[in-house]
Amino acid sequence: MGGFNHPPAPFTCDGSTACREACGKVCVHAEADALLQATKGLPDPWFMGGAEMLHVKVVNGREVPSGPPSCWQCSRLILESGIAGMWLLHEEGLQRYTPEEFHRLTLEHCGLPVITEGSPKGVKSGRLGST
Repeated sequence: MGGFNHPPAPFTCDGSTACREACGKVCVHAEADALLQATKGLPDPWFMGGAEMLHVKVVNGREVPSGPPSCWQCSRLILESGIAGMWLLHEEGLQRYTPEEFHRLTLEHCGLPVITEGSPKGVKSGRLGST
């Protein structure tokens, strides 16, 4: 099962610079697309227990290493879906993250607050337990 970035139907991408620059904001992300495809026909479409997801970035038809976990839209779906692990291709090779770790690192990378059960109220920083 695979996913790819694409505008939701009936919208299309014309390959223009404007379309490519807006891709992350107007397209269904590859991770979300893969989750949507994988859950079709399941009795509980938001439980993917045991499944693993692999994200490999492709530029001009070639695999390229990913940066750090950085898409909060996808990381929250990955965490909520119940999958067991998320894999990214880095310079050093493939790295597996738990969904919780992936989401926490994404929030930290984006400068968003990381608040979990038991976190002190009023967390202002992107770091767990920081105020």
